[in-house]
Amino acid sequence: MAPLPPRPTIATSIEMSPTIVRSARGELWALGELLGTGAHGSVFAAARVTASSALFTPGKPRLVIKLVLMAESEVIQNEQRAARHPPSQHLCRLLDSFAHPSNLQFCFVYERLEVTLEEVLRTNLRFDESHAFFHISLGVEAMHRAGLLHRDLKPANVMFCDGVGKLIDYGFSAPFGEDGPKAFAVPYRAPEIVTGGKCTEAGDAWALGVIAYEMATRKPLFAPPTHQTNEQLQESMEHIFGLRRGCLCGLVACGDDTAVGMPSIPQSQTTQRGVCAASANALLIVSPRARLEALRHLLPIAQRSDSATINMQLN
Repeated sequence: MAPLPPRPTIATSIEMSPTIVRSARGELWALGELLGTGAHGSVFAAARVTASSALFTPGKPRLVIKLVLMAESEVIQNEQRAARHPPSQHLCRLLDSFAHPSNLQFCFVYERLEVTLEEVLRTNLRFDESHAFFHISLGVEAMHRAGLLHRDLKPANVMFCDGVGKLIDYGFSAPFGEDGPKAFAVPYRAPEIVTGGKCTEAGDAWALGVIAYEMATRKPLFAPPTHQTNEQLQESMEHIFGLRRGCLCGLVACGDDTAVGMPSIPQSQTTQRGVCAASANALLIVSPRARLEALRHLLPIAQRSDSATINMQLN
């Protein structure tokens, strides 16, 4: 029996990508520069091809095409399902989706955004932290309102464009109550996920709290995923919560609703970062139920900042 052909990789799929792809509706899309490559796909700058412009040129509408391997059927399904969410300015908009002519990939056409929160924090840009945090919170609320969990919140999956913060990457999203692929990068997993429980809305709320901490302090709360296992993350949580080693499992299992959390983050010298610190203090607690209640208290404040513009500048 002949051996099975090797499963296509992202790298080989990129090499097979033509410059022009045709959607199911007959529209032509031109691929530009490669903007990034992740675990499940690659993102290219893109533009719609019209009679007056046959090739990709700079200055076209800000669009990207995300190519996902057809073998990643669950990721494709999640992206398509999340795209049906009610419109929100805090969720990246899907404009089209279709099978790639190679039949090895699926194409998602999204609006093109400018910069990720990860890049902003890494380059130490000055920006309106509190408004940015509230925009991220409203993106989470929009997904929850649609009955979906994001399940992969982290600074790399938050982007800004024209002063608005938006969530991106819905490949790990899932409806409430549905088991999906392993949720969250290691440093953003909630206590109940780390100890083997299911992901709920409270999991998104925890990741939001970790992001708030990083925006307030400009430091990661936990080590990057390449340097920390799930077990090590549990030990780190027990340390910051002031618990004896191994106690986190029991605390989560008994459904303790006491607001056991980390020591308060010192108030920052700026009001903007102070808001993020206070939000992190409210959300980074063991109890999922108490954490969700804290998120509900934050959302009315976030809604009052919905029209605020996030300004960014180099220090």
